[in-house]
Amino acid sequence: MIAPSEMTLLAIPDETKAMNDPDTRQTSPGFDTARLKVRPWRDCVDDAACLENLQAELTTILTPQVLRHLPVPLQITDAADAVAQWITDRNAESDVYTVRAQESDALLGLLILVEFPEPDAGGMRHTIHLGYMFAKSEWGKGYASELIDGLVHWIQVQNRPVQILGGVAKGNPASARVLQKAGFERIAEMSDNETDMFGLQSGITP
Repeated sequence: MIAPSEMTLLAIPDETKAMNDPDTRQTSPGFDTARLKVRPWRDCVDDAACLENLQAELTTILTPQVLRHLPVPLQITDAADAVAQWITDRNAESDVYTVRAQESDALLGLLILVEFPEPDAGGMRHTIHLGYMFAKSEWGKGYASELIDGLVHWIQVQNRPVQILGGVAKGNPASARVLQKAGFERIAEMSDNETDMFGLQSGITP
């Protein structure tokens, strides 16, 4: 069975990584839903004690089953410092948010966003590539839909021109349904034999 909690991310171009230099980009403060607290992990990554705890928490999330539909750069090795290196790599190229339970503060998963500007006929708009993952123990609880619905609302209330993109492996129809229920539409020209790309526009006048 394909879990509804899995999703693929786009490969991130080198120029996008440069624009997302962790020393220069500004990370938004996050958002809440009925059951979830979504917060940037940057402050935690910069704190030794918090980082150590985060590494321990992530061992239950960064498992082969959770990562199997994600691209090669997001896989994890068997090295002793694999989780620490994974955190370093993600922090260097994207804005990562922890997804925690409102009641218990337990770490349930991660939201990964990569944002970069691009020219548009009306000026400048931003494109956000998104991905997420939840611990296997949290699959089937509706968290994926709640997270994406919350993300879309959070972006829409900012009232700025944004295109949100999400890629889903062909063998993961449940994640495609999560995006479609949130208003995303398949983009044929960006899809291929392995991945379906879905997009949603916010604050953009047709």
